[in-house]
Amino acid sequence: MAKKLKKLFTVLMIAAIAIVGATAGVPGQKAEAATTGKSFTYNSYLYGSTPGYIATNEDYYSVYASIEMGYPSGATSPTQKVQDSVTMYLQRYVSGSWTTIDSVSGTVTSGSTLNRTYSNIAKKSTSMRVKAVFGSGQVVYSNTWVR
Repeated sequence: MAKKLKKLFTVLMIAAIAIVGATAGVPGQKAEAATTGKSFTYNSYLYGSTPGYIATNEDYYSVYASIEMGYPSGATSPTQKVQDSVTMYLQRYVSGSWTTIDSVSGTVTSGSTLNRTYSNIAKKSTSMRVKAVFGSGQVVYSNTWVR
């Protein structure tokens, strides 16, 4: 069941990223978008392990981040869901350390995706990542890419 959910989340995220990338183009600009995706396990104190997925995408002007939350392994009915607040920090690697350049917040729930946009992000040919900090204190990092 968990493998099927993980596979479904992966397919849905790839489709969502493809749609966002296709509709967010800028006329006359080369579309060298970097797309990343990474599975993680969210630890719910009520229900145990919950599969999650963090993805990033970009276009010429903006960076997009998404977090998707599956259903907890310890839930005994489909109505038992994990819900938590999350702040996603867009970070750039500068002079040997990660520096936050923007942040966005929201709430993610089992079976849903939280999508956020960081607008007007300069391209500086340096490493980028998204750091997600949940209200429970758990921290998850996206894969890194160069922007």
